[in-house]
Amino acid sequence: MDFSGRWVMVQKTVTVADVPVVGEIRSTTRAVVLYTLDHQGDKLRGAGELCELDIDSGSTMIRTVLPDAFKRSLATPKLDAVLKQEGPQLRLRQGRTWSVVGAKLEDPSREALPTSASDARVYDQDKDGKPGVTVRVEGIVSGEIYVVQRSWSELEAVMREDDLFKGYVRFNQEQVILDATKKMLKKPPNSRPDLNRSVFQLKRVDSDATCASVRRIAARL
Repeated sequence: MDFSGRWVMVQKTVTVADVPVVGEIRSTTRAVVLYTLDHQGDKLRGAGELCELDIDSGSTMIRTVLPDAFKRSLATPKLDAVLKQEGPQLRLRQGRTWSVVGAKLEDPSREALPTSASDARVYDQDKDGKPGVTVRVEGIVSGEIYVVQRSWSELEAVMREDDLFKGYVRFNQEQVILDATKKMLKKPPNSRPDLNRSVFQLKRVDSDATCASVRRIAARL
């Protein structure tokens, strides 16, 4: 079977954080990507377009907003997966990939993140005049935080039906707040991944699919 073509991925990564006053909250980051993939041998590879990216903070008392400038500054999404038949199951796996936002590191997997805006590795990635990238926080305390971030992820899924893979995201993420417009926002809460709830689906779509059309498909996945 040839899996070359257009695919939509809906990925949800969940973190649990202990937030002062609010308590424990479960935050879900949801990304929708429209990929154009090439299937050769056991490899499924290609680049995509980020169609949606948002965060559900899991509480009415606090909300995290990713500005459009933040989203536009992100690197082009890429998939580089291996397909393997294991008995009756077709499995998809992508090994660990790294992402760094707001800083330029020579060794993304080992190098410590900058902790100061004066660090030469920090740059204004979203071009808003602030160091790193800007994230807005709304709720009991509202303001902006200027951050650098690093994350890694691994994907593993099984084909559940024709042209639909379902699986889990293994990930971790690290963030340093370089500065903030409010003192209470300068100290990040302790957070940890919730790997049991971090999932993704990859579904084949029509060759003429657009972000507008896959958003509707993604809403049903």
